Amino acid sequence: MALSSPIFLSGFLPLSLLLFLFCGRRKGLRLAAALLLAGGFFLLSGQRNAVSIAALLLLWLGAALLPRLGRAGRRAYLGYCLAALLLGRLPFAAELRPVGVTYTALQGVMLAALFEKEGLPQSSLSDRLMPMTFFPTMSSGPLLRPDRYAGRWEPAKLDWAETAAGLRRLTVGLAKKLLIAERLRPLAMAGYSGLGAGDSLLTALFAMLYVYYDFSGYTDMALGLGRMLGVALSENFDRPFSADSLRNFWRRWHITLSAFLRDFIYIPLGGSRRGTVRTAVALLLTFLASGLLHGATLPFLLFGLWHACWVMLEHFRLVRPGQWRPAARRLYVWAVMGFSFVIFLSPDGRGLLQALRGFACAGPFFSGETLAALDPVTVGAAALALALPWASRRLSAIRISGALRDGLLILLLAVCYVAAVGRGFTPFLYAGF
Repeated sequence: MALSSPIFLSGFLPLSLLLFLFCGRRKGLRLAAALLLAGGFFLLSGQRNAVSIAALLLLWLGAALLPRLGRAGRRAYLGYCLAALLLGRLPFAAELRPVGVTYTALQGVMLAALFEKEGLPQSSLSDRLMPMTFFPTMSSGPLLRPDRYAGRWEPAKLDWAETAAGLRRLTVGLAKKLLIAERLRPLAMAGYSGLGAGDSLLTALFAMLYVYYDFSGYTDMALGLGRMLGVALSENFDRPFSADSLRNFWRRWHITLSAFLRDFIYIPLGGSRRGTVRTAVALLLTFLASGLLHGATLPFLLFGLWHACWVMLEHFRLVRPGQWRPAARRLYVWAVMGFSFVIFLSPDGRGLLQALRGFACAGPFFSGETLAALDPVTVGAAALALALPWASRRLSAIRISGALRDGLLILLLAVCYVAAVGRGFTPFLYAGF
């Protein structure tokens, strides 16, 4: 069940809010229990088979019983979480892959690692289970560190001002997904089937923008839903297109996963404290792990290797964007990241070669399929996607009355709902990982 689907917006979400409102007014019922119930139903209802359901139930059961397990038991649970991650990445296991297994298993890895370090000695059942079953985040994050969310799963009551603010954030996320990302998708995929240089150029330009608006749209919806339910989630993006280096970009993009990779892979491998060779190996393994988290395929491995090389060049000061002019730094980041997302979106190695071959094609600049996709609405969405990263701060500084703002957001919500029902929708990109 996608957060942007009509069944979620008009069915699951209103029923969930009614459940939380009912529990908040009854002293004998706990909001955390309602969240667990809703999260369990949300995730289990989307599974394909009994094996997927059993795999998720074992992840939850292990988290619930973790304080009672000995050291060997906790390590066995950590091994199971890692095995679930690995199984979910293998192409031949796609039919057995539980929906949402990546983020659920990552939460389990953090939980087991923190118990190993005695970072959660007094955790409650809610502290252990809620990060794994909070339905706004279980599909595509943001990741919730169990130690930082301990004791935050029992809000006293629903706050209507926070609910309204959350609905506004949710609406913005819906608009990013349905009105921009959905329109950018044909342009971002043009180079994998088209034969012209224009098709490949469009893919290089819009691949990163498509992934950003799709994924940040999900994140906005998740943060909005969290706010409606009294849970303050971590921001996952911080104006990544303003980054002036690759290292700075990864501090702004998918922030919670970057922090996970830093804290649970890069630093335990030695980080930058044990010499040049050890640092290079730690960076390489960290970014390869980042690629493998998306899938055990050639494009994702190349994606991780590509970023490892560029971040190492910056880390060892072989490339020094800080000494360049601001425009050159931005162009450098856009060029490296744009090409990396051409790799990222490649369906397979053959598709990647097709996109690269297109740059040297002497035939028509655009294929007929791409020309057909360049309708006025798509061109307008593309122009908006390019302009928003630069205009977002100026737009946020514009002061308008609360009534006008809420009226515009209600209108935007209605347009998004019509788009979801009328044109259909594709699942969020990261939900497939």
